[in-house]
Amino acid sequence: MIYQKIIKPTADRVVAIILLLVCSPILIILIMIQALAYRGNIFYRQARVGYHQQPFLIFKFTTMRPAHPQSGVRLTDKARITKLGEVLRKTHLDELPQLYNILRGEMSFVGPRPLLPAYLAHYTFTEQQRHDVTAGLTGLAQINGGQSLAWSKKMAWDVWYVRHQSFRLDMYILWKTAQKLLRPDPQEVFHHETNYTFKSKQLK
Repeated sequence: MIYQKIIKPTADRVVAIILLLVCSPILIILIMIQALAYRGNIFYRQARVGYHQQPFLIFKFTTMRPAHPQSGVRLTDKARITKLGEVLRKTHLDELPQLYNILRGEMSFVGPRPLLPAYLAHYTFTEQQRHDVTAGLTGLAQINGGQSLAWSKKMAWDVWYVRHQSFRLDMYILWKTAQKLLRPDPQEVFHHETNYTFKSKQLK
């Protein structure tokens, strides 16, 4: 309990500050490039659900064109992603702004990925436990299949993490995440963590 309530959130903020300072030259360069490439629309902001089902705005670098261009035809996610966006996603540099979310205490480095508020109606009683800890930048689901996982598998990993959270487990997840970053999945750039569809109100 001390680890979860005091040690982990304190360590998250300290490491986030250090990374923001170390990465500041990269962040400045990316912000300048983004400002030119997306006409000032540097950051992508979206409502997500975190600890105790509290909504917050998640920050990422913009990687996609508008869904409805001037032609009025809605583009697919794959068609919307730009060349710059593809590079940012493959290198996961689009996630760097989430250090701000960690600094604010809305996210942790490790925990269930925060999903859209629209999914709240679809959680089972057990799956709702994923909100009993702070949402994370990476988690067990991400190192065990990531966006290729079915909803039920993703939820199972998230709930397992909530029930077994520890310093040792967090270090293991961070280590495995680092390995995945060094050996990225070339198809992962087109996957989205919010891209689930539901045929019924209740998932099995």
